[in-house]
Amino acid sequence: MRITIPKKMLIGSFMIIFMVLVVSVFSVSTIYQLNRISEGLVFRNDTIKSQGKKLQELVLSMQESEKKLVLLKDEEYHQVFTDSAEEFGMTLGSLRRLVTDADVAEIIEKTGGLFGTYQYIFRNAISEGGDESIRRLESVSPLNEDLVDRIIASVDEALLVNEKNIHASLSQLETKGATAEKIAVVISGLSIVIGVLIYFYLSRTITRPIQLLDRATHHVSEGEFDHQVPIDSQDEFGALARSFNEMGARLKELDELKSDFISLVSHELRTPLSVMREAVSLLKDEILGKIGEKQREFLGILSQEVERMILFVNELLDLSRLEAGRLPIEKLPLDVKEVIEKNLTKIKPLLLEKRIEAEVALSPHLPLVLADGIRVDQVLTNLIDNAIKFTPSGGKICIIADVSDGRGGEDGRQAKSSKGNQKYVRVTVCDNGEGIKDDEKRYIFDKFYQARAGKSGKAKGSGLGLSISKRIVEAHGGNIWFTSSPDEGTFFHFTLPTQK
Repeated sequence: MRITIPKKMLIGSFMIIFMVLVVSVFSVSTIYQLNRISEGLVFRNDTIKSQGKKLQELVLSMQESEKKLVLLKDEEYHQVFTDSAEEFGMTLGSLRRLVTDADVAEIIEKTGGLFGTYQYIFRNAISEGGDESIRRLESVSPLNEDLVDRIIASVDEALLVNEKNIHASLSQLETKGATAEKIAVVISGLSIVIGVLIYFYLSRTITRPIQLLDRATHHVSEGEFDHQVPIDSQDEFGALARSFNEMGARLKELDELKSDFISLVSHELRTPLSVMREAVSLLKDEILGKIGEKQREFLGILSQEVERMILFVNELLDLSRLEAGRLPIEKLPLDVKEVIEKNLTKIKPLLLEKRIEAEVALSPHLPLVLADGIRVDQVLTNLIDNAIKFTPSGGKICIIADVSDGRGGEDGRQAKSSKGNQKYVRVTVCDNGEGIKDDEKRYIFDKFYQARAGKSGKAKGSGLGLSISKRIVEAHGGNIWFTSSPDEGTFFHFTLPTQK
């Protein structure tokens, strides 16, 4: 079943809200129950205490009525005794219904028995009436006083035991509250853990695909059209990834078609251009007849343009072969110093013409590298030509060669080789031109990109030299990069692995 991103977020949010509600409901419910039980215990304890005190007051009132009846012989006190006895009985019954503890109930029953005995003795003493009843009541007064004291003591005992039981119950409630608090903490902890898991799940579901798509976009922008986005989910990101992968495959097909077309056109152009070069050469050498100075001048211009076109076609062919992995590279021991000196000899006339100074710093003990001499010469020629091209008249270029422990990189750090103690020869070609603009730096090694230089801002070259140089250097296991600052010139560096 396909679960969309909004549904995943809704489910995740619902689960988090549900866990928060569980914790809240449990906490509120527990607190409510504990408060209700606690209030019930306190209310019942207060009621039992008030009823117990009332029993004691009633029995003392009965004792006082009894004494006044003996002393004053007034039947009105008999009635007061009877009324107090009835109220005592009702209060005792109410107390029995309130008490739930067996030990307190047992004491209450004992109190009721003592009260029954006291009431029986009183009624039996005054049953016959007259003065004789008063005398008999007077004779049992000590016994009745003892019963009253025992009733009061029994009520005190019941209240004391009930108080202890209430405290024990409250202590149990406190323990239950602490347990409930621990449970709430555990549930809260689980809620947090579940919330974090939901967050990571949503993060993996949403953030990770975005990161993968962003990374894939970067790869495709660098020309790696076969880079796939590894997302196989059934949501919107999965659909987007599949569309992205299809787009990459289509772009790769188009790029291959373009490369094939360029290769085909380049092959088709080489023959007529070669014929044109030979024809111009024959005309300039006057093999086909005498020519005038004006004609020789135009033939010179034509020869330069033909050579430029042949160079451009050769670069196109090299690029298409490099991209297809078909450019032959024969790695043999090579002295980089000889390649540099050869190029210096080749560019001397141009340096004199533009009044450009060349500073050369070659390490005296440069090791041999394993490389294709023709291709290394091609890279060095490209870099030196660019340096001269972007250096103003009266300026300066430099060529430096030394030994490096790593392949090098744009951040200036020497990335160590994965092959243990592998050394590299590092070649630097620099100029003191205007430098490369920040907004152009990312495109310098792109195919057909032409950097603009000078106040005119005109592009120079075919835009293939640096792209070809990069692929040649990387095919040798080296690296190529540059550093550039406005008005301070540009430094191009490349490394080649040495022969062990």
